[in-house]
Amino acid sequence: MTQGRFSKFQEYVLPALVLLVLAFFFFRTTQTQFPAHIHAWTQSDRYALAVGFTENGYDFFHPATLNLKPRYEAAIPLEDPQGITSVDFPIIEYLAALLMGIYGQPAPWIFRTLMLLLGLSGLFFWFRFLREVGVNYGLSLSGLLLAFTAPVFTYYLNGFIPSTSAVAMSFVALYLFVRYLRNEKINFLITALIFLTMAALIRKPFVMGLLAWAGAFVLIFWKEKSKLRIVLPGFLASLAVVGFYHVYNKFLSFTYGSLFISDLMPADAVAETIQLIQISWANWKLTYFSLPAWIWIGIAISGLVFKGFGDKTNKVIGFSALLWLAASGLYLLAMARQFPAHDYYFLDSIFLPLLILLGLGLRLLSKIERPFQWSILIIAFALNGWMLKQSYAIQSERNTFKSWDRTEITRRNFEGGAKLLAEAKVPPNAKILVLDAYTTNMPLLLLERKGYTVINTTHENLRQAMKWDFDFVAIQNSFLASDIIRNYPDITQKLQPVANNGKIGIFLKRENSNSLSYKELTLLDQQLILLESSKLKRQYPESNFSNEGLIFEDAFLPLADTILHAGTKPEISLFFEAEIHSANLPKKLFLVMDASSDDGSKHYESFDLKPFFEADSTFGRPALMMQLPQDIEQQLNLRIYLWNAGEQYLCIENLDFKLIQYQNKLSQYPNDYEEY
Repeated sequence: MTQGRFSKFQEYVLPALVLLVLAFFFFRTTQTQFPAHIHAWTQSDRYALAVGFTENGYDFFHPATLNLKPRYEAAIPLEDPQGITSVDFPIIEYLAALLMGIYGQPAPWIFRTLMLLLGLSGLFFWFRFLREVGVNYGLSLSGLLLAFTAPVFTYYLNGFIPSTSAVAMSFVALYLFVRYLRNEKINFLITALIFLTMAALIRKPFVMGLLAWAGAFVLIFWKEKSKLRIVLPGFLASLAVVGFYHVYNKFLSFTYGSLFISDLMPADAVAETIQLIQISWANWKLTYFSLPAWIWIGIAISGLVFKGFGDKTNKVIGFSALLWLAASGLYLLAMARQFPAHDYYFLDSIFLPLLILLGLGLRLLSKIERPFQWSILIIAFALNGWMLKQSYAIQSERNTFKSWDRTEITRRNFEGGAKLLAEAKVPPNAKILVLDAYTTNMPLLLLERKGYTVINTTHENLRQAMKWDFDFVAIQNSFLASDIIRNYPDITQKLQPVANNGKIGIFLKRENSNSLSYKELTLLDQQLILLESSKLKRQYPESNFSNEGLIFEDAFLPLADTILHAGTKPEISLFFEAEIHSANLPKKLFLVMDASSDDGSKHYESFDLKPFFEADSTFGRPALMMQLPQDIEQQLNLRIYLWNAGEQYLCIENLDFKLIQYQNKLSQYPNDYEEY
């Protein structure tokens, strides 16, 4: 290989290969996954926008999701809602929709792959930016690895939130701005402004980048009027484009409403602001950057304090970063209530200016005398190795199921929901009301229907929702009693079961003369019983029983310890119902399912029974279902027990516990859908 060819390989091919290898290593198990885990709510809303474009004839200027009731209502109530919503320039979602149209159907992997390719392309230009400002090859690779392994960036790199795409476009703009500063070719300036404008359109906070770069040009070249006469009109045009879309977006919000936050959310007082910033830092500091990354950023930037930025080109870059960082500080104050719960707001603000300063710091380290360069590179790549390990661990942890994550439980429960509707012959145009949705679009996406969702299942919210214009109701069996019936008992007289697969139930709105029980609503008596343990006297000595029931004061009450063999059919549900008396209000009381197989896979899930004890009552009547792991490839060791964490006195009556195979999914009640 000649020197020229080796140089091209080194500068262009090798960093691209590094990125592709890293992408395969990090995302090989999640690339086809439906929006899940951290911020699955927002991610599924973004995916729903893409699906909405495929259903509205690819009408770019009327973005819509499957949810027909906006979070923020239109100024005039809509007579025929279509799910149209205001949203930052949805070009990423639109491109995903076009690709889905070519493929023939919506698929999460298409959206994820588009996001990943955009993100990796941006990272490549980040590497080119480092080389362009004078960072040596080794430290440029180190800077590339640092950006890729920032845990928050890595997590959303193949996700659905467009922050990483806005960062990627900003990386391209950074490179092009430097090229313009080096040779003053106007095409580099125009292209840089196009990319930075696009970043500001798809994520509004990136307008800070436009303002910061404009401010830096003015500060450094304020005496060179001829240069400013070329540069400033471009920035003004970019800001005008962003402003024009902002006005149009306000029109959409006024006319159709919005699912997305568009207002500032500052704290009410200085003390609260400080507290919120402290909470944000405590929650996310090692998610923004890992510890070795913070160390490397600190080392690199510290040199700038003593050496400064250097020539005019680097001063423009440095001042743009400082202005962007200052604007990000103001943005942090303006959105203080959002930062504690939204890690990706860091990508929208502080992430990029910090990286720019890192790049300028690496440039200074590149100038250290050659005998010390190897030591610096060894330190850099040692820290990079640590970064890779930390980021991979965080990605694994973020993609692990947690038993308290009701959003993820909801996703799992609604998987297969569209098939259930098809089996029940529910029309494709039927509108579905989901009463315990936990997100605005996820259940509707999995049901493949438009409709409405209730997030907070208060009595009033449920009562009002039952008045909306819908055709069918969908409710998770898990939360039917705890979140629906408990808060709105009258609903048991308003629902007629249509179908149930053990995870969710489909209902018609029908006034019944009598209330239907939990078992009747879930069609439980139509199913195959695999295991039941309603006679605890077989397990416990007679001395544990009184006239009232089983007396129990230990930490654990075993209900089942059994083995399910490989090949067992899926859709097995655990049903639990009991009347529980306690001497005092239970501190902690859970139903626990602990499943493990010989291949090392584990599934642990717990259900909090305390909400069934209303107010300060010492009596509760829990009723619920939990789902066993779907694919049993090896024998499954299953343990089910009550966890009485406070070891309080409990008396359990009328306990009914079953493992159920859902086979008869359709209701035996007569149903007529012709009117829909």
